[in-house]
Amino acid sequence: LLLAALGLSVAAAPAHAQSQTGEAQSLILEKLSVVNIAPLHFGTLAPGLTGGTVRVRGKNGNKNVTGSVTALAADHSRAQFLTYGVKGYFVNISTSAPPTLTRVGGTETMQVSALDIGGPPGRGIGQSGILPINVGGTLQVSGNQQGGTYVGTFTLTVIYQ
Repeated sequence: LLLAALGLSVAAAPAHAQSQTGEAQSLILEKLSVVNIAPLHFGTLAPGLTGGTVRVRGKNGNKNVTGSVTALAADHSRAQFLTYGVKGYFVNISTSAPPTLTRVGGTETMQVSALDIGGPPGRGIGQSGILPINVGGTLQVSGNQQGGTYVGTFTLTVIYQ
């Protein structure tokens, strides 16, 4: 206070501060694109008296039938999707809940009890920028199931990890 009252000023010692600029960046990956190129088709079936299941494997497309269900033709197929994205990046694959199939022109249904993505949920996009994904499933067929064509949908979701 005495120095201030006398009109004297005190100079502060210079601080040894430094500054440096930093950079902020972000890499936005190109949008993933998923295209369904083939449906999940359980094939032409006869239900029998007690029913059973039909399983189409996602990994290799093989079909297994249980119970009194008879596969009448080898016209089954796993669903096939192509995912387009940035090569070398990893994605996580999931499906919606298994669908209920409804008879065209009717109300009768059959339940798909499980979907199978044919491998691990985490996968890498190859050097071509394309990742094929196959989906199989298990269909529950009731005894004496009403004849007709049954349809339903499911969703495949692919996101960058």
